[in-house]
Amino acid sequence: DEAALLLKRLQSQFGDIDISNIVATEEPKDNGDDDAESEESSVVDPTPEELKAWQDAQFKLGKWARDAKKEKELSESELAAEALKKRRQEKIVKSSSVGSWEEVENPPDLQGQESAFFTTPEDVELVGAHPLLTKLASNDSDMLGGKWLRLYSSGIAGDGLSFHHLLSALRGYDGPTVTIIGTIPSEAHSLANNTSNKGGGILGIYTATPWKESGAQFYGTDDCFLFHMDETKEEVSVIRPKSALENTSKRTTNNQNYMYCNASSSGNSADATSSAVYGIGVGGTPSKPRLHLTETLEQCRALPFDGTFEDGQLLTPTENEDSLYYFDVDALEVWGVGGEGWQKNALQARNVEQERIEANLRKARTVDKTQLLDDFRSGLFVADSNTLFSHVEHTVGRLDDGGSNDCRP
Repeated sequence: DEAALLLKRLQSQFGDIDISNIVATEEPKDNGDDDAESEESSVVDPTPEELKAWQDAQFKLGKWARDAKKEKELSESELAAEALKKRRQEKIVKSSSVGSWEEVENPPDLQGQESAFFTTPEDVELVGAHPLLTKLASNDSDMLGGKWLRLYSSGIAGDGLSFHHLLSALRGYDGPTVTIIGTIPSEAHSLANNTSNKGGGILGIYTATPWKESGAQFYGTDDCFLFHMDETKEEVSVIRPKSALENTSKRTTNNQNYMYCNASSSGNSADATSSAVYGIGVGGTPSKPRLHLTETLEQCRALPFDGTFEDGQLLTPTENEDSLYYFDVDALEVWGVGGEGWQKNALQARNVEQERIEANLRKARTVDKTQLLDDFRSGLFVADSNTLFSHVEHTVGRLDDGGSNDCRP
């Protein structure tokens, strides 16, 4: 009948909504009149309010479907990056120095991995994380709390104290890291007669931005900080970027020289007129970074001020006064932080990058034997001509003319 056909047509138009809630049908009533009318039906059109409510519901459903599809397409590392961006926008910058011990909701965990910087005497029973590690993590518990993953350690036989091995550990790792550096006064710049009995200190950098070979170009964000550890006092001093401490709407600091990695082996060196230094730099300028790790890991430098970060000492008084802010690296470690999910995806990214590099090396080392054979056949290399082994005949000729030593093969 007409009512059923109309209801069916409306249902097909509105799809996933039950049209019976909107359309009402009335059954004919027998009122006892002499001539009963034929069966009738009435259809109630939706009111403007009901139609608008349905349209709004459909829009929300479509938006939810698009968001779900977008989230599914994003990789875990991209989701982590989006979460980091949101965290950075909402982050409340804490004090630049942690003076007293404070409890961390998400305590750091080295997972039993050895570290040259977070050790305790055998006769001391440590409950929880090392005090220095806890204080360091308290400066950003979201990123520095939880499990740490050791990426590089100079104390491991396979790594050793090597800038090349350090780069190999960082290259392609797509996640936040903490780099910890054990320092001793630089003998090459020492003003004192004897530096053998003078101890060093501990400094480092945390950065949410992955390391990459950038030449002499700085990059990164203000989601990073430099730090100095005092083992005797069990204190951690943090030096943050000036931009992170300013009101975003009233920011006056334009210097954003956060980090760079300029390896001489990468071929990314600047032009001949540039004075940019090789190695790893944090803050400062390409020619004079605030923190500079040289490729030899000797005669490195840590200055007390620059245009990007707060003022503050990174070295011990001995290194500042006797070595003119120069130091040699005594121990070096890099740890992946940010949580297990981020670490897993960052390792996968590093493996992909390492496989790409190894494939290029294998390709460069492979000799195209077919092409080499074709070259011989075409006459490019002819063994009995003067083009390939003529240097041997010339050598023999000189010896026959009076040379006293027989150097022929």
